[in-house]
Amino acid sequence: MPKFSKEERILKKKEFDAVFKVRKSVHFKNFFLKCKEGEKTKIGLTVSAKVGKAHVRNRIKRALREYFRLNKDKFPSGSAVIVAKTGAGELSNSEIREEIGALIKIWQRRYPF
Repeated sequence: MPKFSKEERILKKKEFDAVFKVRKSVHFKNFFLKCKEGEKTKIGLTVSAKVGKAHVRNRIKRALREYFRLNKDKFPSGSAVIVAKTGAGELSNSEIREEIGALIKIWQRRYPF
């Protein structure tokens, strides 16, 4: 069973800022993805209060972490940040997984690395 260890997370503001400085990003309906090339695959999640109350934001983050845990090989190598847009709070977990899968496919077509 794949794990989601602390080494695979982006936790510090400095790491988030480094990813946000890169101009490569992909937008979809309720999420957008920014990535910075690197050796190890890491992920950071951003879900603002505009998305919904705490329980809604936590559910979205849980669904995103679970998708990453099960599909690490699909993510680009390096640091990736997924940002939830305002409408993401209304999605079910399966819809979140579908959108993130589509987002990753768009990224792979646009920026193959």
